[in-house]
Amino acid sequence: MELFQKSLKFVKVSHKTTGIYYDRLNLAAKAAWEVVMVKKITPLHSLTWLWCSLLAYSVLFGSLQKLLSSVPGLPEGVVLLLSCAVASAIPLLWSALVSGEAPHFPSQKASLGSLAFLMSVALSGNLAVMVLTPVLERVWNLAGFTAQAAAVGEEIATPLLAMYICIVGPVLEELIYRGVVLRRLLPGGARQAILLSALCFGLMHHDLYQGLSAFWCGLIFGYAALHYGLGTSIGLHIAG
Repeated sequence: MELFQKSLKFVKVSHKTTGIYYDRLNLAAKAAWEVVMVKKITPLHSLTWLWCSLLAYSVLFGSLQKLLSSVPGLPEGVVLLLSCAVASAIPLLWSALVSGEAPHFPSQKASLGSLAFLMSVALSGNLAVMVLTPVLERVWNLAGFTAQAAAVGEEIATPLLAMYICIVGPVLEELIYRGVVLRRLLPGGARQAILLSALCFGLMHHDLYQGLSAFWCGLIFGYAALHYGLGTSIGLHIAG
């Protein structure tokens, strides 16, 4: 009888101990599941994935453009629209999935005077690059190099090509470089965020002279987005 009581006591203690370990294991599993589902990513990882998504976007855009351009009879407008739409999904999807809300842009409306001033500054920068391009190219030629992109076949103006150049391209670029990049870099400082987002925007063009114009416009668009909202930068980009 005494042996039976000792055995019963041992079973109760073992069951209690097992229950404690089970509860702890269950809590650990729940915590791990919450980390996976909520996607808790540290700011450093967020920036790392930001640069990775931009690199993937740039590489995929160029690769798709070359691949689709080799398809006989496929219009240039279709090539650009498909390439841009597919590649843009990478940074936009990352931004939608990453944890933590980035700072929002203000909803303040820009006056007509402010819009005219920003547009004139952007156009002045583009004009300066156009004037300096022959000078810079001459310097490169003296050194035995060229910074001009290789000549390609003449593009035939089509409604789809015009749609990409005037609407789809500017909208997607603003969503990526101002809506994603600029917003994600804002915690490090507004000036730094505007500068880095503009630099990324310029490098994306893979051409020195176009990149200089894009960098300058990126500074203007970043300032506009930060002070007047993303819609203003999209409007300036389309107008430019």
